[in-house]
Amino acid sequence: MNTHHHFDHCFGNATLAADPARPVYAHELAAAALREHPDRLRREAYEEIRDEQPALAAELAETTLLAPTHTVRTETVLDIGGRRVVLRHPGRGHTDADLVVHVPDADVLVAGDLVEQSGPPAFEDSYPLQWPDAVADLLRLTTRRRWSYPGTAARWTPSSSGPSRAAGTPTPTWWCTCRTPTCWSPATWWSRAGRP
Repeated sequence: MNTHHHFDHCFGNATLAADPARPVYAHELAAAALREHPDRLRREAYEEIRDEQPALAAELAETTLLAPTHTVRTETVLDIGGRRVVLRHPGRGHTDADLVVHVPDADVLVAGDLVEQSGPPAFEDSYPLQWPDAVADLLRLTTRRRWSYPGTAARWTPSSSGPSRAAGTPTPTWWCTCRTPTCWSPATWWSRAGRP
């Protein structure tokens, strides 16, 4: 499943799903971008990281792109081994083609880059005035016990500077490391969604 069309979320499709052929799901606009504009996507990926990681940038410029085989407009429900998995487009936010994965019985929500933990949100293809509404839609799916995973995150371990919790306390929904007053932090999103 591609949460959107940026390279770090879909450039592995050909490696993971081409041989043998496996289904790949994405929002219809992300699928169209991969199908109709692969050269532009490779060029943008190259330009984004060429200064910091030139060898990786060169590989990205040559990556074979595989467009998704299945598209989602608003919501699609999959049955994966008897488990209900919901692919949902909560609206425009990080891109116009964001998808999230919700596994209700496991209390899991994969947020893609609608929630970024590794630094401030990336705005190049974003809809900043609509982004809060998309995240509010995500928050309506959350519970105090739900595990939520951002799309771009620094790896968290109990010894890192990330969240800590006492035994028996609810799992944090999201964690922001930038700690600036203007941050699009979980607390900000939580309050915008009317949650305590």
